[in-house]
Amino acid sequence: MTNTVKLDQPVYYRFDIGEDYPDDYMKVDSLIVEDKLTSPYFDIRGKLFPAAEHTVTPGLFIGEALNDIFEFWADRQAVYLDNAVKEFSQIEGLLSEIEDHYGSALPFSLGVLNGKGWFFYGEGEYEKAIQAWEIMLAQYPNFSDGYFNIATAKHEMGLDIQTELAQFKESLKTSTFYSEEEKEGYLKELEELDW
Repeated sequence: MTNTVKLDQPVYYRFDIGEDYPDDYMKVDSLIVEDKLTSPYFDIRGKLFPAAEHTVTPGLFIGEALNDIFEFWADRQAVYLDNAVKEFSQIEGLLSEIEDHYGSALPFSLGVLNGKGWFFYGEGEYEKAIQAWEIMLAQYPNFSDGYFNIATAKHEMGLDIQTELAQFKESLKTSTFYSEEEKEGYLKELEELDW
């Protein structure tokens, strides 16, 4: 069956069955146990919930299934986020590995990209913090905080920040990431800083 199929990337298949069709679960599970559904390209796993009605079984297994599927993506991000890694040269290779694995581009999360900038900022490596936030903004241009973060790092370096503050304000106007209340709060905070 699947052991003869060759694909460009792994296919994840997760299934769960409740009290309504336990025999179907046993049939598929026996194929897995007998090694008839194994393949380096086909990752299949299931769970039987004998006391669960069919309307609740997806909710019982979805968390584990999502973890299985996105574990590789999370591992590649962890390599980038590692505090020992202080260069950006590996990011393209990591993103390429993710694309090869899933068959489609899947960017790093906003939290990881922003976190790398804050790591460098905390270490006093402001130029690297700026570079990390520029990488983040290339992927998430509606995250206005990035412009503000860059202005903050440049301010620490004693550099002119007017361009970044203008970019921040302009981005904030059109961003759909923030509520109107949040936008007003950011602008008020900026006024109080008196930069």
